[in-house]
Amino acid sequence: MIRIEKRPLPSDVITFKEDDYRSGIVFEMLTEDCHNKCYICEDFVHTAPNVEHRVPPEGNISLKYDWYNLLLACSHCNNIKSDKYKGIIDPTKTDPELYIQLTLGEDEELREKVIVQKTDGDDDVEITVDLLNAVYNGERTAMRRYACQHLKTKFFTNYCGSALKQMSIKNILMKNAS
Repeated sequence: MIRIEKRPLPSDVITFKEDDYRSGIVFEMLTEDCHNKCYICEDFVHTAPNVEHRVPPEGNISLKYDWYNLLLACSHCNNIKSDKYKGIIDPTKTDPELYIQLTLGEDEELREKVIVQKTDGDDDVEITVDLLNAVYNGERTAMRRYACQHLKTKFFTNYCGSALKQMSIKNILMKNAS
């Protein structure tokens, strides 16, 4: 999950109906503020972007159209989160990386797995950890297995890439010290 710096919505922009926040300036600002990434899995949202409600509105009209409750999500994460994960971290106010750590590991059957761990925080962190576990490791259906495998592969590539960069920097520093 990524930290989102949301700009204030211009005063002349109104979000009182679905078309107001799923298109036009609101959607463009969400895409820019989220750097065209899903706020949950951090994957680029190339196709099928969703405007996601961090807090499910459940009939609350003001919450449904609240600019600060709207975030960009991929369809995989939006379908998993749905209204099942209430009370997750608000990435517009809190940096999730301060409270959650993701590492690469294996499950009981030695299949690769993204390990999501709480490092600090309250109930909202635990709920977010549960959501991220479902996003990266939930494989109840063939489509979810496919999406999870894509995310695990991307995570593994980024994880290894970071480690290799650190090793390269360390090697360069050691050569320069000699």
